[in-house]
Amino acid sequence: TPVIPAGVVLLRDASSCIFQHNPSNHPDRFKCMLQPTIVSSEPGTYGSEGVVLQGEDGCVLFIQPVTWAWDGNAFIFESDDDLDTINACFVPNTLLSQGQAAPTPTTAPTTPVIPAGVVLLRDDSSCIFQHNPSNHPDRFKCMLQPTIVSSEPGTYGSEGVVLQGEDGC
Repeated sequence: TPVIPAGVVLLRDASSCIFQHNPSNHPDRFKCMLQPTIVSSEPGTYGSEGVVLQGEDGCVLFIQPVTWAWDGNAFIFESDDDLDTINACFVPNTLLSQGQAAPTPTTAPTTPVIPAGVVLLRDDSSCIFQHNPSNHPDRFKCMLQPTIVSSEPGTYGSEGVVLQGEDGC
């Protein structure tokens, strides 16, 4: 089941995450700034249920969200990891996504599946099926919200990959 609220895109901005120590107002926590997304103050509490998020090069961190997108641009959470570890995984301009808990440390993939900087965030239109045997093999086309341009891999018959969509499908 998804843990990141629908519509929230955890795409980091260009700044490093920070540690916030303020025992009079709130428990110690971390804050990573995001590129603008929808506002979400969920779960809105400290000590929430922990989740696994995936960052740069497939690294995973176990965190406890405080607010997923405070003011639509700040991801606030608790973690037992230190600031250096968090900044090494939640690198600026990286899309953070729901990860899978691993019982033992795992090795990050040697080749990223999605090119760096490309965000596969669908727009509101339906995907279409394209049948045009004179120009290309049959294929599907899904429109995206604006992202960087990439023509990778640039061929048909490339190696298949697994992508996760809404509600984990």
